[in-house]
Amino acid sequence: MPPYNISHWSETLEFLDVSGNLMTGTLSTELGVLHKMRMMSLDENHFTSTIPTELGRMGDSIQFLRFWRNDLSGTVPSELGQLSGLLDLAMHENPLLSGIVPSEVCTTPQRFLWFNCTSRLCGCGADFCPCSA
Repeated sequence: MPPYNISHWSETLEFLDVSGNLMTGTLSTELGVLHKMRMMSLDENHFTSTIPTELGRMGDSIQFLRFWRNDLSGTVPSELGQLSGLLDLAMHENPLLSGIVPSEVCTTPQRFLWFNCTSRLCGCGADFCPCSA
């Protein structure tokens, strides 16, 4: 059976929780078409890709976006700052994430950010996770 095209669910899927399933592979750029999504929980798997910039196109319905405890790498895309309804962004326990968390992601005061402040990943101001010079 061929895999489903995620775009078939773009106007209906509101909740996606595949946490703790030990899934492998990459995060699809197609996840960005899920405009009705309110909660996406991809945590506690073994995804090995970068965080797709296309997630920034999900719209303002998404409130909870979680991909903690995976093997994600690369930087945190500034496009996540476009998710104006996002209340909770959990990306901790991804030891290969690196760089500075973009200010666009940090500036929403009601947003809870979860990431490990390490020598590889920092940002969101001196009070949260200062970047050393």
